[in-house]
Amino acid sequence: MKKVALILAVLMTFVLAVSCAAEESAPVLLAYYTFDDAENLGADASGNGNDLIKAVNPDGIKAVEGVNGGAVWFGGISGLMPFDDANNDFTDIYAQTGKALTVSFYAKIDAENAKFGDAMRVIDSGVNGSAEGFTVLVNANKSEDGVISLYTISVVGGSDWWGSYAEVGADPEGWHHYVMVYDAENEKVVMFIDGEQKAEVYADSEEQVGSAFTFCIGGNWAQWDWFNGGNHDMTMNGFAGSVDEVKIYAGAVYDMELLK
Repeated sequence: MKKVALILAVLMTFVLAVSCAAEESAPVLLAYYTFDDAENLGADASGNGNDLIKAVNPDGIKAVEGVNGGAVWFGGISGLMPFDDANNDFTDIYAQTGKALTVSFYAKIDAENAKFGDAMRVIDSGVNGSAEGFTVLVNANKSEDGVISLYTISVVGGSDWWGSYAEVGADPEGWHHYVMVYDAENEKVVMFIDGEQKAEVYADSEEQVGSAFTFCIGGNWAQWDWFNGGNHDMTMNGFAGSVDEVKIYAGAVYDMELLK
């Protein structure tokens, strides 16, 4: 009986260890922005308290109808961000212990205000000009006959911009679901549009997810004012359009139903 009990105890310990390992590797929701509260568009619905408390050019930000409830509209020079005097945010805290990251959101360009031929940064954490942070951009082009084409780029750290171009399908002026997965274990950045994988590019397993710049929805806040700590009064390459259902996960998430 003692041997049986010992074997059972060992087996139970192994099962618990496997269970704990599985729990530790499971994706964790870091932040979730629904934009449903028009009076508090930056509220974090994840329960982690990662609210977007700083508004850059607030006159260029307004509540609009979204894919699910409300959404936020940016006029091209505005942004929302968590913020403190040291430029710390939740992605920096996460980067100290984790690597893999998933960014999911819905976006709809404003064709009247979009910067055609320019990379509009929908979500950014300071990768501009440096090999750290991450960004997801939408690039809108218009032909001479007025036909709009839409592309998206996702970058983490020093991963290749051009290798991760992806073209958006039909209805370029409509809502589209974008997902960027930084899969550190498999050393790649993968881009999904409307549930379909569109691009994949190599990314080192040690890409710098954290950044000296602050996580921003709507553009890149630094405005190239590096030596003075950044210009928080204007975004760079700002997005013109609406954004909804932003979800930031620690871990590589490929379940599109979970991300919708």
